[in-house]
Amino acid sequence: MFHGSIPAPLRSIIYEHAGTWPGEDIYVGCSGNLTIERVLHARFGSERRIHGNDITAYSCALGWYLAGDPLDYTLREEYEETLGWLHPYLEDRSDLLATLMLGTRFLQYVGKDGVYYRRMMQATQEQRPGMHEKTATKLRGLETRLGSFYAGDVRDFLDEAPTGRASRTFSALL
Repeated sequence: MFHGSIPAPLRSIIYEHAGTWPGEDIYVGCSGNLTIERVLHARFGSERRIHGNDITAYSCALGWYLAGDPLDYTLREEYEETLGWLHPYLEDRSDLLATLMLGTRFLQYVGKDGVYYRRMMQATQEQRPGMHEKTATKLRGLETRLGSFYAGDVRDFLDEAPTGRASRTFSALL
């Protein structure tokens, strides 16, 4: 968890060079696992506001969490019988996000028939308490915060940034 596809040497370069960027808000398009945002937060702390963007469900949930936005996810009624055991893991923002993150590993088995799928769901339920606690604890310990998170196309995100600053910053990174 939280390991992006950006290699450590490149993260170090970004950390170093970010110190030369103008003292404005920083806009990161196509946030993914929010690796760049975490590097920039490590560099600037709360000194500079960082704004993220993505379109995938996973990235949006993580981005909204780091921006302090609501996580409006609920268990749909038609899945109560199959996934009702998740309710204790949906109580607060960190628990909810941990459940969503871990769900990327097992939700693919929901509604499928066969011994393999039943075993995978059973193993998930049995391992859930430890996996959930570990993930939720990491989330609660995150210091990275975003000034905002935009769920949508990166071009729209850049167009909506104040006075085109984001477009200049983003273009300089390409």
